[in-house]
Amino acid sequence: MKSETFNSLVVILVIVVVFSILFILGPSISSTDDKNNLPPSLQLPRQGDTNNQLTQRNNNNNNNNNDDITFLFGIFNMNRRAHLGIKNYTFESDYLKHLQDLLFKHAFKTEKIQIIIQSQYKSSFLSLLSSPPSSSTPLPSLSIRTLELSDLRNFKYYPLIESIRTSSSWQRSWLPGSPQGYSDLYNPIVMQKPLWLSQLAKSNPHQTQYFMWLDSGGICTPNIRDINRFKNKAVKYMEGGKMVVVVSAYAQSDEIHGCDRKLMGRFTRGLSPGFVVKGWMFGGKREAVEKVAGIYERILGASLEDGCLGTEETVLTMAMYNSPELFEVYYNAGKENPFSGGDFCSFVNRQDSPQDWAKDVS
Repeated sequence: MKSETFNSLVVILVIVVVFSILFILGPSISSTDDKNNLPPSLQLPRQGDTNNQLTQRNNNNNNNNNDDITFLFGIFNMNRRAHLGIKNYTFESDYLKHLQDLLFKHAFKTEKIQIIIQSQYKSSFLSLLSSPPSSSTPLPSLSIRTLELSDLRNFKYYPLIESIRTSSSWQRSWLPGSPQGYSDLYNPIVMQKPLWLSQLAKSNPHQTQYFMWLDSGGICTPNIRDINRFKNKAVKYMEGGKMVVVVSAYAQSDEIHGCDRKLMGRFTRGLSPGFVVKGWMFGGKREAVEKVAGIYERILGASLEDGCLGTEETVLTMAMYNSPELFEVYYNAGKENPFSGGDFCSFVNRQDSPQDWAKDVS
């Protein structure tokens, strides 16, 4: 009798344990979304069901991981004639000084950074690291990669870029007076930005999960004042495993930064882009960065063969329309109006709350 009672208790205990396990695992099993097996949309802007996706990311990221980003900057003295209307412009007083201030005085002074510069300017950053104003001065975690102008001219696509840039058919309208038009180094610099970011993600000198390119000499990055808010927002867009990009309306022209729209069609699934990816900010996890860099480089080479010379923004735009499933898109203005460019720096300047961020995720 005692043996039968004991056996009955064992059976009941096993049943209780099994049902407890099923109860715990049930929600995670039932949360599998069949939509993940659907093919990606062929058009942009996409109106995907992303609110639930981002809400889950918010719940899983209460610690934000906002110190898990390596920022990449790159500056080269390519003999610009002017920049942003600055009087008596020089590279040293503008680009070099602004990057030093960003890293040692302003928002990025405690961040994980890699910079790509010519070797002649390396010492100016090393001296700031070795001789801060005081022992309590916060300093960035900085790695320096040096490239020379000769390296830029050895870029594998440099001959193709130059053959198009110097042609009379391309040198038209506003292009001759732009750095893109008069400098042989402009495109070999900007067109390597996604490739440099991929190389950074692979080497990962600061052992971070996320990698982000930021222009140091433009108008947007200097507007970053609250670095923690910026990083929190950036992580929300990158943690889903896609590359975050910001886009502006650009449906009103027959070319995008020098490349005729008709040459872009075979890389954009036949669509004429209504939005252009801005090159001042983009990033993601290593896998996302490397995937986009691979598609970006294939499109870059093939489009140059077709005579399409734009900038990195042109190629990133073609990549986004070609493989939209790889991108998390932040719209500088409304998704529905490709004729209203809005504020190029909306990602920094727009005072939206975390609850609003999902509204802009494509």
